[in-house]
Amino acid sequence: MSKGRGARVGDVLTLVLGDDALALSIAAEICRLPGHRVTVLGPANEEFAKSATAIGAELVSGLPHHGDALERAGVHTATTIIAVSRDDQLNLHTALLARDANPRIRIVLRQFNRTLARKIEQNLPDSAVLSLAWHSAASYAATALDPSCFRGLQFPEPDGPLTGFVERIADSDDMVGRSVAEVETTLGARVIAVNGDTAIDREVRIPWRARLCLYGTIERLSQSAPPPAPREETVPDTIVRIQPRRSRVRWSFIRGNPYLCSFAAAAFVLFCLGTWHFRIAFGVNWLTAAYFVLATMTTTGYGDMTPNRGHVFDIIMAMMLMLGGTAFTGVFIGFAASLLTRAQWVRSQGLRRIYRRGHIVVCGAGSIGTGVIELLLGFDKPLVVVEASPDAALVERAATTRSTCATSTPRTA
Repeated sequence: MSKGRGARVGDVLTLVLGDDALALSIAAEICRLPGHRVTVLGPANEEFAKSATAIGAELVSGLPHHGDALERAGVHTATTIIAVSRDDQLNLHTALLARDANPRIRIVLRQFNRTLARKIEQNLPDSAVLSLAWHSAASYAATALDPSCFRGLQFPEPDGPLTGFVERIADSDDMVGRSVAEVETTLGARVIAVNGDTAIDREVRIPWRARLCLYGTIERLSQSAPPPAPREETVPDTIVRIQPRRSRVRWSFIRGNPYLCSFAAAAFVLFCLGTWHFRIAFGVNWLTAAYFVLATMTTTGYGDMTPNRGHVFDIIMAMMLMLGGTAFTGVFIGFAASLLTRAQWVRSQGLRRIYRRGHIVVCGAGSIGTGVIELLLGFDKPLVVVEASPDAALVERAATTRSTCATSTPRTA
């Protein structure tokens, strides 16, 4: 055990379970409070131990889900245990062991699954379970709706309205020269600070270009958000030749279907050779020779023109045309059927190319992305979700709302 600085026996003891920067930052914040000390249950790592000691905490190394580590950490005298490791199962197991050892200890848990978090709070007295993914989703969603928002949360209930802290510059008549109380009434938000000062008089007048920190619902805050800055068109120093859209599509098609392109090239070469040969063999023009070769390759066989059976090379060339044409026709039909099946599947899944403006793009539909999608849909915002492997629920939701799901791979995303 590495002893921290300034630990006193009479201080309120808090146990923090974790092995990353989150655990250290939580311990650092509690250590700053007078009359509080922290014991961190973490790995037996020299660098981690130095970091814990530097913030004034103690470190107890060992497996925290065993009673010995909790005993050495002082679980019987601790008032709170904060379990924020990356392993949700370890967090819950350690917290339950701590509650068995000390029935009066308060439990704060980190859990990824928000539904499970609610169940734990309902069945475990004096506990608070936080889903960091959902809290992160609130900040992402609030920032997407208001770029000046630097922190979002649902308040006052976990399923309450999306609120946030934003920054505004007093440069309009709605704020300049008005009192703090008048600004709050006009904007429908709470003024938290003026130029970084939180101890403000509600009757003080807002000066020109003052920096205001506001708190309120994102729905009201977004109404006073400054318009986005116009995008500056820059002229490059050198002239860049932009490839036409049709050419880009063609090369993308070639790169995406190398086998079909190889077959097509081979069939075209065989067609040209056959046309050249039978033009000379039949003594006809190019169009008539091409007609015979195409009829042979597609196995149509009208019978109006036939190769000379007395010339072996003509028979061999005709056989090559028939075999090559049959092989290419089969490949082409298979590829066309695959394209039609793929297009039908994509349409049934609600996946399509996006042609729209003013929408919000959410890259990833994992635990955080799903929360962001749920919050943004509550504001009736058009969404485009980019996900390599969308689940059925997400696709069904995209088909019934204004959101759109687009599949992508890491190479094309």
